[in-house]
Amino acid sequence: MSAEIERFVQHKLDTNRFSSASADVKRYVLRGFAASVRDAAPVNVTVQHCKAFYNASKTRVSPSTAQGYAFTLRSFFHWCVAENLCHRNPAMEVQPDRVDHKVRSLFADLELA
Repeated sequence: MSAEIERFVQHKLDTNRFSSASADVKRYVLRGFAASVRDAAPVNVTVQHCKAFYNASKTRVSPSTAQGYAFTLRSFFHWCVAENLCHRNPAMEVQPDRVDHKVRSLFADLELA
């Protein structure tokens, strides 16, 4: 899967969808996933592999970061389907937990400010 990851990241860079910094982050996430599935070919990746990676991510990083990892997998496997590297996107069946992105509370009310 390593070669496919590099092709995916390069495609996103070439089409100006990733900056060099975001490409590095996505590459890091996808390499971690590839290691978790022992570098299996995209066609051999299952929904269970994707769910296990997401669940393991939730124990190491914040919920919003784990959610981002899940969406990175979705994007990668969407590209794999378009490139005929697999028949379906196994990451689509992973439902990330709802993350509440609360607005930062005010330090002081308007009168005090």
